[in-house]
Amino acid sequence: MSLLTRASAVLRRHGPVLFVRRVAREISRRSSLGLRRVATGGKDFVLSDYGVKLIPNWSDSTFQLYVIGGYGTFFSDFLATRTADFAFVDIGANQGLYSILAARNPHCLGVAAFEPSSATADLMSRNVTLNEASQIEVHRFAVAAKEGTEQLTTFPGHSGKASLNPTKDGFSVPETETIRTVSAQGIDARIPDAPSYIVKVDVEGLEDVVLREFAKTLAVHRTSHIFYEVDEDWVSSDKLEEILRASGFTRFERVGKDPIHYDVLAIRD
Repeated sequence: MSLLTRASAVLRRHGPVLFVRRVAREISRRSSLGLRRVATGGKDFVLSDYGVKLIPNWSDSTFQLYVIGGYGTFFSDFLATRTADFAFVDIGANQGLYSILAARNPHCLGVAAFEPSSATADLMSRNVTLNEASQIEVHRFAVAAKEGTEQLTTFPGHSGKASLNPTKDGFSVPETETIRTVSAQGIDARIPDAPSYIVKVDVEGLEDVVLREFAKTLAVHRTSHIFYEVDEDWVSSDKLEEILRASGFTRFERVGKDPIHYDVLAIRD
């Protein structure tokens, strides 16, 4: 897909106002990355705007967003300001940004990070070591409705698009990898014991599957917050909310202004 074709698709989907905003953000992002790459050239790590040290992975879009703080500060601030003991469950952990941020909170008793891509999990493990976050356990599994193996679709240069839901990103030729999966019982077996859990879910279109499976765990009844991604092209936000309300979550805080792609913080009162 050409750059012009991609731009036309964004314009049709989001309208002229959001299109202009996205173009401006992309120009700013590329300028910032160029300056940062020059400034950190030759070092063994890159210090991101989140204060997390990262193994250089400049060709990857997710890494680039880590570096410039492209995911905003809502959830990073949320994790930093927890004042009661908790454990963090990171489903779709990628290179480990939020797992490491959670581990920095002195009230975090442990982190269970699930990342099925072998290459991405390798990077995360190195980032965990780099940041001396010994309470993080990296589990090389995807969460699914049944335990076994599945085919993970990955995209070179865009680790954040990896999914069990085959799709196209328009930027690179997809590859596949055989990965292992766990269901509810496997989740419970791999998370640390804690009085409370905070969960993050970022699984590129399979949020409904993951949330349904997590709702079957023993841990769900001690889970105070679930932060998850919504892409209305893949799944209805009402559908996800219905799953969580059935598990006792009562408030849903939307994060982000994009009408199609945004995050939600589900809260158990």
